[in-house]
Amino acid sequence: MPQELEAPRLYCPPEWVALVEQAMKTALPAPRQAGPDNVRVALLVRQSKAREDESHGSPMAQLDDGLRLVQSPANHRWHLRPEHVFADIGVSGWAPGVVREGFDAMMSVVCANSLDVVVVWSLARLSRKGALDVLGIIDEFNKHGVRLVSITEPWLDTDPQNPAGQAIIGLTAALAQQESAQKSLHITSTLAEVRKRGGHVSGRPPYGLKTERVMVEGIKVSRLVPDTGTAESPLPGDHVLDMIRYRRVEELNDKEIADKLTAGKVISPTGKAVWIAQTVRKILRDPRLAGYSVEALTCIEEDSEGKRRRRPIASDHAIMYGPDGEPVDLHTGLISRQDWWDLQAFMRRDASKVRVRNPKDGEGGWTGLFTRLQLLTCFTCGRPMQRNPGTGRNPYPFYVCNSGPGGPKEAGKHSQGIVARSFEDRVAREAFTRLAALDPMDEHDAEVLMAVAHRFAHQRQSAADAAGLSAAKTELSHLQAALMNLEADRLSGVYDGPTVQKQYRASMKRLSDSEVRLLARIDQLEAQANAVVELPASWFGDGRAADPIGEGTSWAAWDLETRRAFMATVVERIDVHPVGRKGNHTVDRVKIHWVGEPINDEDE
Repeated sequence: MPQELEAPRLYCPPEWVALVEQAMKTALPAPRQAGPDNVRVALLVRQSKAREDESHGSPMAQLDDGLRLVQSPANHRWHLRPEHVFADIGVSGWAPGVVREGFDAMMSVVCANSLDVVVVWSLARLSRKGALDVLGIIDEFNKHGVRLVSITEPWLDTDPQNPAGQAIIGLTAALAQQESAQKSLHITSTLAEVRKRGGHVSGRPPYGLKTERVMVEGIKVSRLVPDTGTAESPLPGDHVLDMIRYRRVEELNDKEIADKLTAGKVISPTGKAVWIAQTVRKILRDPRLAGYSVEALTCIEEDSEGKRRRRPIASDHAIMYGPDGEPVDLHTGLISRQDWWDLQAFMRRDASKVRVRNPKDGEGGWTGLFTRLQLLTCFTCGRPMQRNPGTGRNPYPFYVCNSGPGGPKEAGKHSQGIVARSFEDRVAREAFTRLAALDPMDEHDAEVLMAVAHRFAHQRQSAADAAGLSAAKTELSHLQAALMNLEADRLSGVYDGPTVQKQYRASMKRLSDSEVRLLARIDQLEAQANAVVELPASWFGDGRAADPIGEGTSWAAWDLETRRAFMATVVERIDVHPVGRKGNHTVDRVKIHWVGEPINDEDE
């Protein structure tokens, strides 16, 4: 059987194919058919907006006008194929670095000597980057014998028999650049005014919110409001409230929430009923859920042409602060600001919780004493060691470091582990024995006890105080980001001139005053957290027992979380050295750094 020819690739909407074919069937002389005597025509369509509208320059209007020109009896030899309609819809003709797939495909066909005429609706559809760019494109057309024709500019025809058109091309290209620059300046200044008022500027609104247009100080801006529905027809806002409930009430982690949403066939921000943990985390950490306005963290840099441009330095958004030093109040959130701050504090505390996976060590399974505490490190590469419940030939639980090329250069690729049970028991015994040996009357021992007491006080800090301190620190980071953005604006010339410089100084003072207020609040909360408390007497008495962790001791009565809290109070870091020739000897391989004790250089 003869091999079927592969269909040519299209660079226009599929529904345009029938329109082009019908136009060629009805053109005079009818029908127009491709042949060696035909003039091979291409039509370039471009519009910056990715939607059809009723304007005379919309993509469909450009197509219709182009087909009428091709169908004209004066161009009776012209023939247009559907694969030679190149459309760039929603693509700017000015923005640097933008990819114009249709234009690039057309230029490839031109360079392959497969076209005779390129039709554009206007010169601006070809490019708005200025005379140099336009003339470079026309020069490439001339090299391959391609004629450029404009539908709305009759004088623009690069046919050699039309010298007046060639003379005026450069002037029109310059005018196109000027028009685009003025439009870009207007759009940029308008967006700056919208940002100043805290409005949502561009892109999709955050998941769970929608936009509504409102007037703020004479400027129409997009305000974010909850996107909620009914119990029978829930909308994204309802699903976000479900996520918060799963997190706070049911205490599910990000992955478990993602799995639950996927099982419920909830549509994600990508438009698919598939969720991942990162998406859930990003949604719940967005300040806009609480009605905050946000701004990107940016800096000012010079590009290769010496122009100063703003570049984002982080993917997260910072809370936006107004000239009064307070967060900009415009949007309506799904939850209150206090609830959002409480959620952030809860998520940070929840991140340190232990997840029990694949229990394999007796009834109830095994969860490592040092899992996620960031205390147990590999001496070779300095990375935290991970728990392994044991599989196959190693049915007992152990801690392991599997470091590859990503570690320090001198570490190389290595893998080492340490048996968990005996190691954990040894560290616990040494901790109680050491506490019992400390003398409060000794200056050095008193400093150690003071350091341990401070850590113990932090653990006893109420959830409300801990959340308040965490919220104050997070708010401080957002406010300092606003100060950085304000300074970046000054460096970029936004505040040139005496009037705006006065505004800059006033904004800087208000933000700085808010920073001082937050720093004072943090100092107060930290002073409360660092207040010295009395350590439990049992910690010292058990250390004098024959077995500090044996039956009847505090250690034997504690649950896992209490044991982990104790270890985080008395241990600074534990280094696990590589296995020696004699095998896995715990005593020889472990170096414990206690809280309050200096770390010697020889230990590094």
